[in-house]
Amino acid sequence: MKVIAVIPTRNRARLLATCLESLREQLLPLAHVVVVDNGSTDETGRVVAQYPNARWIRLDRNCGVDGALAIGMEEALRAGADAVFISDDDSVALPSCLQTLVRTMLELNSIAVVNALPISDARGALIAARVHNGRIIRTKEEFIQTFGRLVPTNKVHFNGSLLSRSIIEAVGLPDARFWSGEETWYGERVRERGFDIVIDAEANVLHPPMPCRLVRIPLMGYVTAWDLPDWKARHYPRNALIRRRQKHGLSRFLLVDVPLVCFAYGLRLALERNRIRKAPLYVRGLLEGVWWGVRQRHHSG
Repeated sequence: MKVIAVIPTRNRARLLATCLESLREQLLPLAHVVVVDNGSTDETGRVVAQYPNARWIRLDRNCGVDGALAIGMEEALRAGADAVFISDDDSVALPSCLQTLVRTMLELNSIAVVNALPISDARGALIAARVHNGRIIRTKEEFIQTFGRLVPTNKVHFNGSLLSRSIIEAVGLPDARFWSGEETWYGERVRERGFDIVIDAEANVLHPPMPCRLVRIPLMGYVTAWDLPDWKARHYPRNALIRRRQKHGLSRFLLVDVPLVCFAYGLRLALERNRIRKAPLYVRGLLEGVWWGVRQRHHSG
């Protein structure tokens, strides 16, 4: 199986070098790596040049993570990839990661997207704690004890994810209009076309912990409180509205989707540590999403 990796990046040359080194040390070698650079001004090009099997695609402007992924995945297919491995530029794939993902994909007859389980340290701490039936799960060991090795999920993580050529051709490329954060919506597209998505807990990438924490709310139990980076605080609510407008007509969008999304992100904002500073970003994203939805004459289903 010819596997090509795709890494979107911008101005993170040092982290990218560590990521590329981890891919070079995979037990199952990659055919090559496509680095899509969203207009970096640092040493990214020089870093990529140190890896003979890596190709550097430098964009004139920042197209966002999803735009860069679309360009990179298209290039990987053009180069004859049987499968595409997607990685963040700040992730480190453990040596057996790709080998484990490919084995699982072949066991599933290439009809499933296989995500690695991200961990934040060598002891197996998860990058974000989970709650299951009131129990907090913080480590890889607890994850496997609770869910097993192969766990169905709704998201394509776009970080440690292996997608077969047949799935990409059936589903299409990531939607560059989302700029970033299309993991959930791309997962919807994968499942709508009859494919499965699983997490293989034995395939791991090291990644910094996510900016979130568990908060216990009366009558609701534990909820995840996110402290989003500024660009995500703007794009995530916008993306939620864009996706709903793509699926629904204008009346339902205005009467149902907009209030629901505003409520959901209002709650998320209320749990942010820097809620006062972040509020304008959330509001801007919501307004951009509503404006985009109103301007569309038809929904795309």
